[in-house]
Amino acid sequence: KMDHKALALEREERLRARGMDPAAPDAGGKTASNPWGGQNVRAQAPRQSSIFDAHRSIRMAHSLGLIICFVMLLLLFFPWVMHTKILLVCIMGGAVWLARAGGTWLHNSLLPPTLHEGAAPTEQEVTAHDKSLFAPRLSSESFNEEWYVLLDNLAWCCTYGKKNCITTAMYSQDEPLSLGKISRITWSKVSEGVFRC
Repeated sequence: KMDHKALALEREERLRARGMDPAAPDAGGKTASNPWGGQNVRAQAPRQSSIFDAHRSIRMAHSLGLIICFVMLLLLFFPWVMHTKILLVCIMGGAVWLARAGGTWLHNSLLPPTLHEGAAPTEQEVTAHDKSLFAPRLSSESFNEEWYVLLDNLAWCCTYGKKNCITTAMYSQDEPLSLGKISRITWSKVSEGVFRC
């Protein structure tokens, strides 16, 4: 299971180094569960190039690029879109660029302020971070890294950047982050007609 406390402390140190007040502890840790089975992936010690250590907007760009690529790959299997396959490939190319180098653009152009974590990432941060699955490095470790980053970003969005009433439950250390946990906690509020709290 992931060591949430360790990753939270590491994140606070990075924020202090940037001159910002530490946010609420991030969920995460040194070991991310493998959703495809097999052995778990152990995150390396914090370093500038690690995807786990990257700026929030860079991680968001990775997750958005991954979702777009996945949807485009699924569409390629439908006969009625085969005549637009060149367009789908171009969209996938744009998604790969977003994941690899679009963190600053995403921060400044698309992300609402409530999902920002500090200032926009610098060009050096975007260039230096580990591209993981978009290196491309098609390994189980890369898939696991991207999956955990996706879960972390989904939790970040559902809690409006750790600012709403489900933040404590979402980042509780009693249960590690999972798609089921995020869906259950978010739906418990949405089903009550509560979208902002």
